[in-house]
Formats: sequence, structure tokens, C-alpha cells
Amino acid sequence: MGRLTEAYVAGHHYTYDYTSPASAACPTGTRANAGLNTNRVRLLDQTAAGTAETRYCYDAADRLLATEGATALSDVTYDESGNTTGWASADGSTTKLRWDGSDRNIRVQTTGPNTAQNANVEYTRDASNRIVRRDPRDCDNNTVTRYGFTGDGDAPDLTLNADGRLTSLSLSLSLSLPGGVLYTTKVGSDGAFTPSFEHLSVRGDLVLTTDAAGRQAGELRTFDPYGQPLKTDGTVDPHNVPDNTLDALPPRKPLEHLRSVLVAAGALPHRDEQMSRLERWITQAVSERPDPAQQQLLRSYGIWHLLRRLRRRVEGTETTHNQLATARQHLRGAMVFLDWLASHDLTLATCGQPDFDRWLTDDKATHRDEAGHFVRWAKKQKLTRLTYSAVRWGGPVRVIDTETRWEQARRLLNDRSVKPEDRVAGLLILLYAQWPSGHQSPHPGTRRTPRQRSTAAARP
Repeated sequence: MGRLTEAYVAGHHYTYDYTSPASAACPTGTRANAGLNTNRVRLLDQTAAGTAETRYCYDAADRLLATEGATALSDVTYDESGNTTGWASADGSTTKLRWDGSDRNIRVQTTGPNTAQNANVEYTRDASNRIVRRDPRDCDNNTVTRYGFTGDGDAPDLTLNADGRLTSLSLSLSLSLPGGVLYTTKVGSDGAFTPSFEHLSVRGDLVLTTDAAGRQAGELRTFDPYGQPLKTDGTVDPHNVPDNTLDALPPRKPLEHLRSVLVAAGALPHRDEQMSRLERWITQAVSERPDPAQQQLLRSYGIWHLLRRLRRRVEGTETTHNQLATARQHLRGAMVFLDWLASHDLTLATCGQPDFDRWLTDDKATHRDEAGHFVRWAKKQKLTRLTYSAVRWGGPVRVIDTETRWEQARRLLNDRSVKPEDRVAGLLILLYAQWPSGHQSPHPGTRRTPRQRSTAAARP
């Protein structure tokens, strides 16, 4: 099922159990067989000092009710939206979480017998759900911190105190150089730039870091054919796992739920999840290409064109699933066309327009329009002389709001100047989110070209 059952992290060997029944000491409402729904019901943490066991209790909605053993928690509560609002720890302390109307965490308060561990912190967030101010109270350090951003990322580029005075500055610039080298320069609070160069293997493993003078910085990193880090003697080092993060694990619903819980609790920053999925997918898809030259080309197209253009379009809003799917299809189209070129001993530079037209008219060809988008980009980069005409899109460029949707629905219901079949198709899309391909079909005995299919799908 692809579930994580073991993990090694610097001195710890974790074992995850999904099959054991719930403990008899679990609170009322606990499901005895919660593990059948991919919930982790037991954790073993093996260290040099021994093995610690933690058991978990879930209700019928797969919500955590309590934990027992090494890290015991009880009285876990939730609000009507399913957000965790509090819990009690074994040491007698209680933690309360507060949420705003948009289900964003804005306060965390812990009180207990150990006053040194008590804390009361409030957070102010911007429209993109990024924390822009942290107000601690009753903490060992009650310094107010404000965070500033120079782009659309979630990591702050500068911090200020309550009076607006600059306390730290951390700006960086990254460029992909020929050969897959990544150039990064950072500016610190002293205003000085510190450049570095990251060198990747053919497979994409980070093997070497050098400074501005080309001198090696840190140890040389080696990996086995499966990407596992190796010790200097060539054996696998299970405690040196640089990718032991949530994003490095296979994408699963439980991991998405875990990340949402950590974000809600303030342990992880909020981010655009669809954009993050797209970034990881592009990285993986490109790294799996056998040709290093294709990897470099697709990395430039996927990251510096598709992702960059999508970030400009969303402009601080959340990326939609359709936008993610469209970007994926564009990269797939590029891969399909590059595979066809390779199978015919051609490249972007040597492929002529007759060759390209032959591929476009081949019944076995797929992703024609998406490949055409790639060809237009490649021509702008002076990588090819091929041409592929574009159809200008006259529809919306972003998600329409509720009022606009209802206004269009009323028009389709009452405007008799629009063809009945177009009115029905438009209402199915507006009211039931039906895909255009679900109710657009050619007449019997006809066959649409990719351009005709694209045009039909764009009709209102």
C-alpha cells in the first residue's frame, strides 16, 4: 500500500504499526480497528537507551483522540471545522489553539506546572496566509517580530522589530547554469553577498558544493544506485538521510493530512499545496529522463517557464487543480515530442517543418497542442526554427468569483440568442463542474483534429 513502516533519523530507528487493535485504555468513541483506514496505531522509537512505545486512539472520523505511552496526550478537542483546539499532556500542561474564520491558526497557548515552558503566542497573517507578525506573551522572550517578503515564497526575506527597525536580512538568488550547476548567492544582515555553486550528478544527486573561488566546501557526497547516502567506506549510512522529509515520501492521503495538521498547529508554514505538488512532480519527471541534455532542456522549460508563468498568474492566490493538470500536460507534451525526435534521430535544431507536420498528422501522435506550446517556447529561446500557430484564448485567465458565476448562469438560463446546446453545456460547467469533454462530441462518422477539440472545449 506504500505506507511508511520504517525510518532512520540520526540515532533513532522508527517502526510504524498499522495493524494492532486500539488499547483498552483509549477514551470512549475510539475505533478498535482504526489502522484499517491507514491510521498509524503504534510507534516504536528504538535508540541506544532502549525502545519507547506510543499508541494512538482515533474516532470514526479518523481524528486523534489520545495517545498513550512515551508521549501521552489526552482530551484532544476539535471545533466544528475539524481544527484541533486543544489537548492535555502527561506533565499536567494544556495547549489551546485558536483559529480565525478562514481556519488559519492565529494563537497557541500552553499553560502548566512548569512556568518556564508556558507560552502564549499570537500570529498575524497576510492574504496569502503567511505569518507577518509574531506577538509572544508570558514567554521567556516576549520580543515582537515582524516578517517581510520580497516575493511570493513562504520564507521571509527580512525581519523587523515592533518599531519597524530591520533586525535581519536574508535575500538569495539562484540560477541554473550549463551542466546542471546551481548558482546561489545570499546577502546577510551585513549586506555582503556569499555565492556558492551546487554540483549535481547525472541522476540529480547533490554531490559537491564549492565556494566562489571553486574550492570544495564541506564533504564530497556519494550515493548508491538507489540514491541512498554512503559512508566513506562505501556502506549505506541509514542515519544520513538528507531527504527524510514529508515531501520526500511517496504522496499519500495520510501524509497530506499530517502536513495539514502540522500547518494548523504552526509547526510548518502554510504554502500553496498544488504549486508544491507541481514543483515536486516536475523535478521527479525531469530526473527520470535518461538523456542529460533532455533533463537540462526540460528543467529550463518546466521550472523557468511553466512554473514561473503560473506563479505570475495566481498572484498570491491558491493554484487550482486544473492549473496543475494543465502544466503537467504541457511538460508531458514536451517529453512526447522529444521522444519522437529521438526515435527518428532528430533534435530540435535538426528537425524541419515537414518532419514536425508529419508528426502532427500522425494518428498515433498525442499531446499535439501541448507539444506546440513547447515548440513556441523553444523557438523564442532560439533552439529551433519550427512554427506552431497559437489560438488566442479569449476566456477567463483565472478562477471566476461566485457573483460572476451566477451572473453567467442567469444569462445562460434566459438568453435565447445563445444556442440551446451551448446553454446546457455552459450550465453543466458552471453549476456541476462538468468537464467540456464530457458533453462535447462530434457527429457520427467525423473525426476532430486536436485544434478542433481544443476550440470546442473552449466554447462557453
